[in-house]
Amino acid sequence: MACTACMLPDRLDDLHYAFLWPPQGHTLYKIARYLDEQDAAYDNNVVDGYIQVNVREPNRFIVALCGLLTEAERQDTRILLSDSAAPGLGEFGNVVSLEGMMTRLRGDWLISLLGEKRYASYRQPIVSLEDAFAPIGHEYLFRGFEEDGDLVAPAALFESAKDPRILFNLDRAARLSAVETAARCADDGLIFVNFMPGSVYDPGVCLRTTVNAIVKAEIPAERVVFEIVESERVKDLEHLRGIVNFYRSAGFRIALDDYGSGYNNLTTMMRLEPDFLKFDKSLIRHMTHGAEQRDLVAMLAERCRAGGVRTIGEGVEDAETAEILRDAGLDYAQGYHFGRPAPVDAPDSAAAE
Repeated sequence: MACTACMLPDRLDDLHYAFLWPPQGHTLYKIARYLDEQDAAYDNNVVDGYIQVNVREPNRFIVALCGLLTEAERQDTRILLSDSAAPGLGEFGNVVSLEGMMTRLRGDWLISLLGEKRYASYRQPIVSLEDAFAPIGHEYLFRGFEEDGDLVAPAALFESAKDPRILFNLDRAARLSAVETAARCADDGLIFVNFMPGSVYDPGVCLRTTVNAIVKAEIPAERVVFEIVESERVKDLEHLRGIVNFYRSAGFRIALDDYGSGYNNLTTMMRLEPDFLKFDKSLIRHMTHGAEQRDLVAMLAERCRAGGVRTIGEGVEDAETAEILRDAGLDYAQGYHFGRPAPVDAPDSAAAE
């Protein structure tokens, strides 16, 4: 059976009629009120339970509706886009949830962004807490741009990659961009490169292009640290271990990103034998509020030190927090206090987010 999304035209803007099947009650009222406010031409067919809307720009219409409704309402509202005011029976195979249609729009937008290479890697310094905050390297962070040049919110990129195939291409583009950008920089510090383990189905296949790019750029393997994003959310630790082993066998080091709190979870993460563990800003930001949080972080840092793992505190925004992290025994720190993410041709302290 063909995928319904494949039955639709490549450009949704070629379609001029939208048929909506919202749940009765509050959702129906919200949509009808919105259409009235927009002076939109529509027919509320109460008998058959659908709303027919004449639309000039379906993409904008769908985005507006999704902004109007909650996630549950978007899931419960069905939509059909058609080039006819009287769609044939064959078109009803294209009926999807409004949330599903929005997912497709986001995916199309992201595919366009990647295809046109409207992206870059910004870098943010990581400093030593033991050596007067001297930089020991940089994390390379993926940034996308709208067609008009405006910066896209970083979270929007990965939130738009719900399709595994799109996530694979996004994550690969981000890794390659990080490597290519790092190769242009004059410093010889560590290079932290993010990757999403959910985008890797076979390390030998999915990660080979990144390894080849590092070799081509003549970057020594010992300078590269692959940073596993959202490592706590990975359920298949054996799969994650396979990825870690692949990178380590090539001479690279491993960092686990966004570590929260909890001794048992730390024990699980330590089974992966990372070289670095990054404490999430949610754990760091409250360290100035009392001894309990400081003691927790110090305990976690000591546990890592005993296991040979270097620690990095993220989200450091002031000198007081930096000093507390140093007193707690962390090795390194990262955050706006030391520099914002910046293009490679801009000073670290004068960066865009």
